[in-house]
Order: sequence, then C-alpha cells, then structure tokens
Amino acid sequence: MRFTIRNLLCALIVTAMAGICTTGTFSKAEASVIPYSVIGVHEFDLPVKYDPFNVILSYNIYNDDRNAWGGPSGGQDSLLTINKFAHFFKVDALPNVGFLWELVLGGASVRLKNDDSVSGMIDPQVGIVSWIRPLPNWTTALEYWLYVPFGDNEISNHAIDNSVAFLTNYTLGGLTFDGDFGIKLRGDSHYNGVKQERGDLLFGNLSLAYKFIPNVEPFVKLDWVSAGKGKDLGSGATVASSDETAIGIGNHFSLTQKLAADVWYLRGVDGRNNTKTDAVYLKFAYIF
Repeated sequence: MRFTIRNLLCALIVTAMAGICTTGTFSKAEASVIPYSVIGVHEFDLPVKYDPFNVILSYNIYNDDRNAWGGPSGGQDSLLTINKFAHFFKVDALPNVGFLWELVLGGASVRLKNDDSVSGMIDPQVGIVSWIRPLPNWTTALEYWLYVPFGDNEISNHAIDNSVAFLTNYTLGGLTFDGDFGIKLRGDSHYNGVKQERGDLLFGNLSLAYKFIPNVEPFVKLDWVSAGKGKDLGSGATVASSDETAIGIGNHFSLTQKLAADVWYLRGVDGRNNTKTDAVYLKFAYIF
C-alpha cells in the first residue's frame, strides 16, 4: 500500500518534549514544555494495513521563558531540537492492529536570567505504540514511553520516568480532530547531592484542523498539564504543585508526497507555579 504524507505526517505519537519537566523557578536548566504539545495535524491518523516503513521527524521549539505563573522565572529563553526515528511494523497474528517503535534523541539550550547558559543532550526516550481503527475514519491508540537519564548533566532530569497515554483521531471530510490524555510517572531525581521526589504529571491535548485547499490547512490547539507536589527528601521541604493551560494556532503544509511541515504559535492562558508558555513550534516529517 502506498502512503501519502497527509495520512502519515505526524503519524507518530510524539512526546519528544515530555522528558523536559515543567517548573516555575529554574533550579537547574529545565525548560517548560507541556507534554505532547508537539501534536500537530493528523497526529493520530494511523494506518492499519501497510508494509513496514520508517519515518524521520525533526521538532524545533523556541520558548520565551521570561514570564512565569505565580512566581519568578529563572530563565530568559530556551531552544529545543528533537530528532526522532520511528519504525512501523506488523504482527502477522494481529492483521488489524498497527504497531511502531520509536527512539528520540535531542538537544536543548537554555539561557538563564544571570546571562549564564547551558546546553547539551536531553534524556533519550524509547517508546512503543499500538492502535486499531474501530471505524474507517476513527483511530484509537495506546502509547508507552520510557525516559532514561543519559542526557547532559545540566539538562537531564536525573531520573527514570514512564508515561502512558490514550490517543484518538477522527476525520470527517476536511475536518480532522486529534486528542490524547495521559499520565507521566516521574521517578525520584538525584542531582548534585540532592534527592527530590517529583510529582507525577497528568496531561491532555486537543488539535482541530480543517483543510480548505492543499497547503492551507489551519488548525487550533488546546494543551494542558498538571503536576503533583513533590518533596526534597533531604530537608523535607515541599515542592509546590503546578499546572498550565495553553492555546495555539498554526498551519499544516504538505510539501511533497513524503515531506511535510507544521508551524504554530502556542501561548499559556492560565497557570500556577510554572514558567509561562510563549513558544513557536516548527516540525518536519519525512517518510521512507
């Protein structure tokens, strides 16, 4: 079966940024990015009948970190570049189920208020996704991610994390809806002699697009995250819980049969104890 970029652009369920935790004041170089906020158009419009194939994606995010919800921000801005490889495969015994495994590597550069800056590799991620299509125009999927603390010292979360998310897509003519809801279970962080219990994350994301003509497919987004409170296990001090809601607008471009791009702006509209989202996203996908 031959695929077009419309069917498979962002067919990969991307949590490339979820490995960088949300935080209000920068105790170390941590950028604030809502999990799954990289979701664009047709994100979960996944096929079930196909021959194995691969996709390479590049995600680039610039965020203005100077403002925070309910407290000071220690950062000025951050730039994240994420590279992802995904392999779509089939299981003969399950012909109506789709599968993919994925690997994420990336880098971050964070500029702090004191004009210091840190940069390096973020924590790598590995994941697997499975999905079905109950109806020809409706997809439901389940995704698991493992985050390993192998990033550079000033960028890593210094913890092993796991996340699980339910994903769905529905299309009707030119209208496309993508949504997800998930939980990220965050392990204890060990950094510079400090051991910290980190609160788990709940998150949800919605994307709604309408295709008028080729390369004119605008979309709107709604992203949300809530982090539970944590604890400094040395001093016993409580680390406050946090949350944020953001909205965005952008457009999807089908550049060729195998290459596409999404660009959008995302801005926080409500939050607590968190750096405010004020970000531009640029995403490319190439099928081979």
